[in-house]
Amino acid sequence: MFPYGVRIGSCVFLLITFFVGLIGNLLVCLAVRNSVSMRTPTNLILVNLAVADFLGCLVNMPIMCYTFWTDFQDKSIDALGEVHFVLTVFIGFPICCCHVLLCIDRHDAIKSPFQRRINKNRIKKISLVVWAVSFATGILTISLVLLVPTHWLTLREEKPHFIAGEILNGTGTFVILAILSMMIYSSCVVKRGINSHNNNMMSAMGRATIDREMRITKVTTVLITAFTVTCLPWVFFRLLYDINGHQDEISYAICYTFLFTSHAINPIVYAGLMRNFQRTMKQSLKYCLAKICCGMACTTGLGGRLEREQGEGTSVKGLQQSRNSLAAIQPLDLENLNT
Repeated sequence: MFPYGVRIGSCVFLLITFFVGLIGNLLVCLAVRNSVSMRTPTNLILVNLAVADFLGCLVNMPIMCYTFWTDFQDKSIDALGEVHFVLTVFIGFPICCCHVLLCIDRHDAIKSPFQRRINKNRIKKISLVVWAVSFATGILTISLVLLVPTHWLTLREEKPHFIAGEILNGTGTFVILAILSMMIYSSCVVKRGINSHNNNMMSAMGRATIDREMRITKVTTVLITAFTVTCLPWVFFRLLYDINGHQDEISYAICYTFLFTSHAINPIVYAGLMRNFQRTMKQSLKYCLAKICCGMACTTGLGGRLEREQGEGTSVKGLQQSRNSLAAIQPLDLENLNT
């Protein structure tokens, strides 16, 4: 079905994205967890986003890579497609909610910096609600998939298509465009607020605080733009597939590789544009590597010690056997001498 070069290129790209996204999102979570100064409301939102992206990298990317590698010919593709569909619904809700929360947070950062709607305690409660709703949605999706198979990953020409897929695509298109519009509005509000109230804000917040908030707003704008650019082609082509029942293989591969890029691009943005994230992520990476190297060294030392103990035990056992054999031979020799 797919050209050989397209399949190999897609698999290589997905493998690279898999490792970058897996390690990067894990470092983001460790950076916020290990540094008290990093536990701001904005960073807590980014941690929830990193957890959702980590799950997408951990499950969906290997499924998609296996699908490309087998060229849709394996019998297990349908079952893997159902798992892919359920996890897409499960992580799609928190990802969209995190982007909406980022828009609200950036809007309040300059518009009402001393009466922000999102603080640490509130974002923790919101996170629990978001993941609870996501879990309930995942359970409902599993029940729906067990009743009606989706054939989510296979390109089938027959109709009708699965109605849940059409609802997901339509909702995804609306949500992505709404999030992009909210982010554009939030950025405009931030810039307009700084330009019109520059003197008052400088005296109230300080230049360093304003610069930090502007830098975070730029990072958030990049995140929203990257999210839209990577997800919108996939949603658009899925809508076309639902309408006319046909999708080109090349466009299928491109839109799915773009979609999975969204799971790995966020840590790169953090490390490239936020110095505090860059510093703490480096520290977390060094700590993890040190733990791994220490564990390997301890394992090697333990293995050598066990080998030495086994060698000593073998030599002692051999010496004991030799003594026993000599003890058995000596009485026999004395009897022969007496006769």
